[in-house]
Amino acid sequence: MSTAHWTWSQLRGWLRQTNRDVTHLNPLVKRLLVHNYGARVLGIGARSIVIAISEGLAAKVPLVSEDRYFAREQAICEQIDTVQSAVIPLTFLMHPDITFLEAAVGTLHERITGRHPRDVAHWMLQLTNAAAALESLGLAHAHINPHNVLFDANDQIKLVDFDKALPIGANLDSGDLPYVRRNTDPRKGGRFGRAGAATEQFALASIFYYMDRGTEVFANMSEEARECVMLEGTMPSLESSTRIDHVVENCWEGRYLTLESLSEHIFCYLLNSDPPHIKYLSPEERAHFTERAERAMAGLETPCPTCNSTTANDYQAPCVCEDDED
Repeated sequence: MSTAHWTWSQLRGWLRQTNRDVTHLNPLVKRLLVHNYGARVLGIGARSIVIAISEGLAAKVPLVSEDRYFAREQAICEQIDTVQSAVIPLTFLMHPDITFLEAAVGTLHERITGRHPRDVAHWMLQLTNAAAALESLGLAHAHINPHNVLFDANDQIKLVDFDKALPIGANLDSGDLPYVRRNTDPRKGGRFGRAGAATEQFALASIFYYMDRGTEVFANMSEEARECVMLEGTMPSLESSTRIDHVVENCWEGRYLTLESLSEHIFCYLLNSDPPHIKYLSPEERAHFTERAERAMAGLETPCPTCNSTTANDYQAPCVCEDDED
């Protein structure tokens, strides 16, 4: 998911410039941006958009109403909330076509290209713990890549986008290089194998490599050349032999039977069992954000303040000012 930080008018201009079909754009997108003071687009993905409502609170909506993948992600988020992971955004409120959740402040790419020191070992543990939380539910994220790794205001990782999550053991048929490896034996799963510890740790290894070096695996190659090299099973030579490289190599080779065991190894081997720096929302903070989400939701269910249209009582229906230029 790419970041933007746009207002409604800026988003509308971008949609027109890129010849996107806005005919079926979810009306919630404009409602949230226009009727919440200071609201901005945080990120846009292939199927959804995330909008900052206030500090620490965001709303995620599908670009097209009633998207079945979005509904599927909401069901998965309900499961995730039962494990209380600090490295997966908390959801405060969910309704059809809208999820209110913790807001992130930047992407992995933005954090790596910044000037601040990189706490790679702790990031590795946090990201692995997020994937392990899904594993504990019998799920694989199945789409771990830099676009789905965000940071909060505490420089803490948040793994996002669960619409492609799969049951462990399911065929893995989609993914982005170099975070998946082509399966050369069709008897052993889908295009990229079977979703589980092996495929997840392969993706994690390529993320760890990126975190540590600041460049993606085979970044200097074309997509076609990179695919040819990876099809041969070749990954970059890790000549530095650092402890991080040792973990990366182990993950590329699938040597951890579970993500929990990978997490334990990172904790002991890289962090010398020092307590991880993880901040949890307090019950009071969670209650505050839930109340703020409920107020934002109530605002969507009341008549539009621009045109006072009563059709806005159905928060998914466009109001009479929907096509206005202002």
